[in-house]
Formats: sequence, structure tokens, C-alpha cells
Amino acid sequence: MAADALGDLPSAGADLVRLLAEVARTAPGVPIDVVAHSQGGVVARTGIAAAAAAGDLPPEVANLVTLGSPHHGADLATAGAAIASTARGGAVLDMAGALGLPVSGQSQALNQLSELSSLSANAGGAGPGVTMPDSVRFTSLAARGDPVVPVQRTVAPGAVTSTVSVVGVTAHDDLPGSPAATREIGLAVAGQPPGCRSTADRMIDQLVGHGVAGAHDAAGASLLALALVL
Repeated sequence: MAADALGDLPSAGADLVRLLAEVARTAPGVPIDVVAHSQGGVVARTGIAAAAAAGDLPPEVANLVTLGSPHHGADLATAGAAIASTARGGAVLDMAGALGLPVSGQSQALNQLSELSSLSANAGGAGPGVTMPDSVRFTSLAARGDPVVPVQRTVAPGAVTSTVSVVGVTAHDDLPGSPAATREIGLAVAGQPPGCRSTADRMIDQLVGHGVAGAHDAAGASLLALALVL
């Protein structure tokens, strides 16, 4: 549900860990692989990392694979959090939420997905909820043409990163079910390195990603300017 996506990410991560513990109790010793998309990847990383730091992570958890997840924060979330910090800005976001958009002036997730959040990889890669334990193999997959989460925003401390050639306006939603992502997920959970990609493909990945990130920066700057006048 849309309302669930607006809540506290660490709380959602703790809920996930409780589920993983129940699965481990049901099938002790059987490896557990977690695959999560978009914001769900941040939730999974946060929950697993925090549980490991507290000594509460089931040893059966072997792999985390995230797809198109903004581990490095999101420009638009940063700007949205700034807008929500003002009374008028929060009211505008609440109105947008009432119209069916997945935003709210009271959204905890909006602040936590900001580039300035302590949960972001920008925080320096230290502390519970950021750094993954060595016992869990962490793979972060990105879509080359993802218009929602640019390649550069999917980088996370301790993660093996890989980009696949999924493009188009629906690339973010298409990534989880794409044959390329399915292949990379299979390699990751098997403990294998990412598939080989040509130098040209890797260069294009970065160029396209920087282009999308630049567009996000421009949009974020516009929203921040709006926040200053609200």
C-alpha cells in the first residue's frame, strides 16, 4: 500500500528481520536469500545491517540483492524533505497525497531517503543500518536507463555493484523481471561475480547514469528554490 511506503524505514527493516527469523526457525540451516526492489532494498539493507550490529540476525541470511535501490539517497527526496520542513510546504505535499500521489508532509521515508539522512551511504558507510555484515553477500543491481534511481545512486558500502542494459521510461519497474537482472541475481546467490560487460557498455552505463543524475540535480535544485519561498 502507498501509505506503507511513507513510514519509518528502520521499523520496516525490523519487521523484515522478524520475518526472516521466523523463516529460519521453520527451516534451520537453510540459506535465506533476500531480493528487494527500489525503496525495499534500502529497507532490507537497513534491517539486516542493524540486526547484525545488535547480534540479532539469523545466521541463515546469506545474500541480499537489491535492484534499483537509492542507497546513496535521492535528489528529489532531499528536496522534498526541505519542502516538508516548512508549514506551507508540508501542506502542499499533504494536498498532493490527498490527490493520490505517494507523498506526504509527514512522511518519515521522505526524510530517510534524503542524501543527508544517516541511512544514506553518504553518511560515510559507518553505523548500524548502513554497513552490511561480512556474513551477508551484498549485491546492488542498477538499470542503465533507470529514470527514477540513476546508476550512481545505487552504490552502497560493501556491495558488489552491477549494471544491466535495461532502458526506457519504465526501466525502473522493468528491472526486477528482466532476463538480465534474473541472470545477475542467479550469479549473486550462487556466490559468483557479476557477468562480464564490455568497456563500451560500462562507459555508456556511466554516461547515461550521470545524465539522469544531472536531470535529478536540476529538478532538486528547482524544488529547493521553491522550498525557500514557501
